[in-house]
Amino acid sequence: MGEVELYGETRKAMKRLLPQRYVSFKLNDMRTSGIPDMIVVANHIFSGWEFKFNDHDGFHWEGIQWLTACRLDREAYCRYVIYDEDTSLIYIVKPLELPEFVKTVNTSAPLHYEWGIPEKRDTRGVCRGFDHAALVQHIREVHKL
Repeated sequence: MGEVELYGETRKAMKRLLPQRYVSFKLNDMRTSGIPDMIVVANHIFSGWEFKFNDHDGFHWEGIQWLTACRLDREAYCRYVIYDEDTSLIYIVKPLELPEFVKTVNTSAPLHYEWGIPEKRDTRGVCRGFDHAALVQHIREVHKL
């Protein structure tokens, strides 16, 4: 499973768990470089979301996209959503904190970032996947829904 599938699962959770009055645009398939993967508008609040999948190769984050995310966060709200393969955590990271996050994410003691969503486990402690509902709850809180 990679970034596209995880992003798709988050979008499905949004359709189930967010009220119908929000507006969301999937931008990750557009040809314009430097824009976030998704924007959400609700309650007069704009948020931009850039999705990344951190696997054993890491992920690319530097360049115009990161600069745009920093600018969007300065003027509104923008976050990186990082699905971490090793821990099954979803990290929500402010763009300006991303360089430090990247240095520590694969270490035994990563620095604290805005928050991570603990993996779902069954009664035997087996990982059941990423908690997309908790991510959508965070989006609700950002937009006061």
